[in-house]
Amino acid sequence: MAEAAVPARYPVRLDVEYAEAQSRWKALLRPPLSVPVLIFIYLLQSGSILAIWAAILVRGRIPRWLFDFQVAVNRFGLRTLGYLLLLTDQYPPFEGVYPLRYEVEYPQRVSRWRLVFWKILTAVPHLFVLWLLQIAAGVAVIIAWFAILLAGRSPRGLHQFVAGVLRWGARVQAYVLSLTDEFPPFSIDADAGGASRRSYVLSAGAGVLATAAAIGGSLSCLPWSQTNRSTSSRRSPMTASSQARWRPARDAPSSTPASSISSAPPIRATSSTRSWTLLPVRGSSSLS
Repeated sequence: MAEAAVPARYPVRLDVEYAEAQSRWKALLRPPLSVPVLIFIYLLQSGSILAIWAAILVRGRIPRWLFDFQVAVNRFGLRTLGYLLLLTDQYPPFEGVYPLRYEVEYPQRVSRWRLVFWKILTAVPHLFVLWLLQIAAGVAVIIAWFAILLAGRSPRGLHQFVAGVLRWGARVQAYVLSLTDEFPPFSIDADAGGASRRSYVLSAGAGVLATAAAIGGSLSCLPWSQTNRSTSSRRSPMTASSQARWRPARDAPSSTPASSISSAPPIRATSSTRSWTLLPVRGSSSLS
């Protein structure tokens, strides 16, 4: 009986070794220690991504040296995130062996028509799920931080979950940057293969609907659309309730004494075309 074929692992792989013990004082100072390398990563990412996209548009492939450079930049960034998220207490080096390993298979060809826009569109469901997972991972990191301060180690389950969320994000990042054309799986498993065709189609449909809704909402908030709405509301006829509110009450008794009305001086009003005089009502305290 033939065995079922095992699906190949996704071409973007991230593995993190579990640390049996971590330094308490390093966990306490982890955020400020991570700031210098985070700034360095931001400066590195600014130009290489545009160069990769331009090479794909022109040649349909990424030069190997540029691909290796971008993978190295991603690897260093993921090492820094792993350090910041308490997956290890070893400070991220520029090169050499590290408890966090990140590898990407080199693609011989990369699709031009799926570059940037289409990949971002199909990645919208991934980005939404990742947003929820990152909130949960933030809570897990806080719990692990207290566990390290008290016990000197992070719970293994929390470590695996945070590493899985980081792995999922690394796969989506490589897909959007066009380091691979294979659609990433909805999984935090290290051995997961590429997503199915059905997942790809559903993600594309959800991305199109979400993008259309975002564009429609943005257009409705533009100043010119608000001006049109206010203009149409000014031109609309007065409603019955508004007319009733402005109609004078003929049968309501006047609260002003007749003597004060008769002694009131006349009021003269003028306009650009005519003038008139309002005389006080004499002899009656009610309006007719």
